[in-house]
Amino acid sequence: LRCLDSTTGNVVWKKDPDIEWKIEMPKYGVSASPLMEGGNVIVMAGTLPNGTVTAFDHKTGEERWRALEDGPAYSSPIVCEIAGHRQVIVWTGDNVNSLDPQTGQLLWQVPYKASFDPAQATATPVIYEDKMLCLAAWNRGSMMLQLDSVKPGATVLWKTRASPTANSSTPVFQHEKFIYTIVGDGSLSCLDAASGDEIWQ
Repeated sequence: LRCLDSTTGNVVWKKDPDIEWKIEMPKYGVSASPLMEGGNVIVMAGTLPNGTVTAFDHKTGEERWRALEDGPAYSSPIVCEIAGHRQVIVWTGDNVNSLDPQTGQLLWQVPYKASFDPAQATATPVIYEDKMLCLAAWNRGSMMLQLDSVKPGATVLWKTRASPTANSSTPVFQHEKFIYTIVGDGSLSCLDAASGDEIWQ
């Protein structure tokens, strides 16, 4: 993880969790994109202990907080504002988690254990209004969450054991009825947002 001066390209600070800390290295390396939020750079680095997600000060690289004991995956963290709270959403190999971006405090958690490999969690979660889609890879099942509009929380709207799938590309979910995704064989697929069923391919 490197912070570069945007004018010169010089390194301001750098962190190598594999050297500086003990980490649980995913099979395909640490590849989830970092997230900038409120002066923090938030990464899924798999730091042990209690550091599946770690936040660093964006100017100095000083560690601000670490959270979770989940197995790391490849889905990049995102930030949203639901129920009046800023929330960092992290889809790991074990759960879909919501964290307070300033403290790392766990706000809510929905179990979602990878049944084959953490690379099932590669696509970025997608939010449309009060719903969140986690579209997994390799026909290993996907999940739609209903986000609580009163307090931070989520419940499962639907969950599948096989299709739909996304492999690695992030789906498009910008309409209350339809989801669009590139499925495992490279085809474009339209899904029913209410159930996950395929409408056309």
